[in-house]
Amino acid sequence: MSTERTLWQRLGPVSAHPTWRDLLRPGLGAAIGLGLAGLLVLWVDQVYPHALFLFAPLGATAVLVFAVPSSPLAQPWNCVVGNTVSALYALVLLRSLPDWPQAAQAALAVGGAIALMLACRALHPPGGAVALLMVLASAQLLPLGWHLLVPMAVLSAALVLAGVAAHWAW
Repeated sequence: MSTERTLWQRLGPVSAHPTWRDLLRPGLGAAIGLGLAGLLVLWVDQVYPHALFLFAPLGATAVLVFAVPSSPLAQPWNCVVGNTVSALYALVLLRSLPDWPQAAQAALAVGGAIALMLACRALHPPGGAVALLMVLASAQLLPLGWHLLVPMAVLSAALVLAGVAAHWAW
């Protein structure tokens, strides 16, 4: 029994137990940051309908920006450029290989996005999710054309600015 317990303890988390403050700050910050991004979408929608929209990888960006802000993967350049170049690459790929099977497009989109982010020194894991999202939702997203890059860049930047402001305030 003690050997099993020792093994289990070694496989567990190595970090200390977080304080309530350590738990609330990132969660509250992410909620506020994504809420502000949502308000920006609503505000822009009044003038330019459907120009901006929230996208799922933005949630993963919020985790990095608010929970591990000192990570190299959470830096402003990485967040904005990583998400944007991943969308750009996936858009070019989908327009270049429209008849390929979706699984092949997905594999090439994520693999190529990683290589491109590394080349741009902007590695950001949610960028891989942006590339995959582009493939999985291509029927809805491709009609937007190059305008698709606007929400990726603008909302990533808005979330980063909210993160910077929150970390300065705290």
